[in-house]
Amino acid sequence: MNHCLEVNDDPALWAIVRGGIEVNRDDDYLRELLNEFEASNTWIHHSSGAGLSLSKHEAFRRQYHILLLVDAGLMTSINGNGSPYRLTSQGHDFLAITRQSEAWEAAKSATRHMGGASIQMLYRVAEGYAREKLAQMGVPLGM
Repeated sequence: MNHCLEVNDDPALWAIVRGGIEVNRDDDYLRELLNEFEASNTWIHHSSGAGLSLSKHEAFRRQYHILLLVDAGLMTSINGNGSPYRLTSQGHDFLAITRQSEAWEAAKSATRHMGGASIQMLYRVAEGYAREKLAQMGVPLGM
């Protein structure tokens, strides 16, 4: 009986396993990818960056960050086991809340004092910032 885990043939995953790709999360890059996907004229997105001229390192970085977006629930695999992907409703919500650079920068600044935060925490802080701005404009917010 074979006790090895089955792993799909995802080149980014194997690059990570072999140590050939940096595995630091870049929150600005995550947001940049989401903005890129939302702005495209298709709802299906490939991790390879089809049509883009990417170096091997950049393609692996892109794939890794897409996997992080899937982990966070902001994207999902269409076929259930990897590329292609689509934005989730939560991904669109994240973009709506962080669309204004002011809200995004405020969220990053606030969480930087904690030494960092999850993508969900950044979302909640940006949402709190937006609620505060709405309240300052006299918009009634029911809790």
